[in-house]
Amino acid sequence: MPINVTLLALPSASLMNIFGPAEVFDQVNDHLGKTVYQVQILPAGLRRRACEGMETELDVADLSHCTHSTDTLLLAGGLEWPVQLPRKQMSGLAGWIRLCSTRIRRIGGLSSGGLVLAEAGILNGKRATTHWSYAERMAKSFSQIRVLSDRIFVRDGGCYTAAGGTSAIDLALSLVEEDIGEEAAINVAKHMVLFLRRSGAQPQLSTTLLAQTSASRSISNLLFWIADNLDHDLSVSELAKRVAMSPRNFVRHFTRTVGKTPGRHVTELRLEAACQHLASPSLSLFEVAKASGFGSVEAFRRPFTKSFGIPPGEYRIQSKERGCTEAPPATSNGYRLGWT
Repeated sequence: MPINVTLLALPSASLMNIFGPAEVFDQVNDHLGKTVYQVQILPAGLRRRACEGMETELDVADLSHCTHSTDTLLLAGGLEWPVQLPRKQMSGLAGWIRLCSTRIRRIGGLSSGGLVLAEAGILNGKRATTHWSYAERMAKSFSQIRVLSDRIFVRDGGCYTAAGGTSAIDLALSLVEEDIGEEAAINVAKHMVLFLRRSGAQPQLSTTLLAQTSASRSISNLLFWIADNLDHDLSVSELAKRVAMSPRNFVRHFTRTVGKTPGRHVTELRLEAACQHLASPSLSLFEVAKASGFGSVEAFRRPFTKSFGIPPGEYRIQSKERGCTEAPPATSNGYRLGWT
């Protein structure tokens, strides 16, 4: 039987949060040549509101018919919080969500959809994430929830939360992997021309994106090149040549504009890539080290263990056992990659 997925579009839901996951599930059906997922988007009669998301007319009474048929419920939100619903409607929606949570296999919130789950009490005692712009407010407003602010998505039991945007696609791919395996998820990611398939442990803001915030054009272009060539010689002398600077001037200019030394930036990028590669069980530690730009397993193990407090092999085991919901905290050396 098909897996029934209901995407509930909240007021001002972003288009990405609705149609990103829907496209993932549709691609699975196309790839396998059969209906694996049956997707419905509610409420019916959505009207597009340019640039801001979706306008919806939400009537909780219209939702009752899907409670028993749904396997997976995803609440697609946007960047508007609190969600603009009259108190009576919010109360009715929260009650319906609580009922659903006892009858369906999985329930998730995308962006502000996670806040609606929090309002319904579904996330009490659980780990969760939301968009970085209001993660702090969520943590303060819902003290019974452990908010992991630097995660793209989090699974805790049958509850899922995602930061929204492209991370909604990452979460949907994770659900596909749970249902029918890693190969199917990878094939769908390829068909959707995704740069990579990210695990939930990845940070919302990448090392390169953060570094580009204050970088000059020459350094910004170099940051792109570094991220795409982690297996190259990224020594100070080689990087300085690429921007036509002396090594001394390059280090001074890079550190002033990016906020860290070139060596530290490269190490952070390689560790970030390693965390992603470790999510793939088919890669050996040697292959992870090579793909991440480390010369050997030992050269990889030392900085990884220093950053995360555990060796990469143990990191991989714990991420599998915990379903990417939690891991030991990073040490106090300034790295904030992967888990928090």
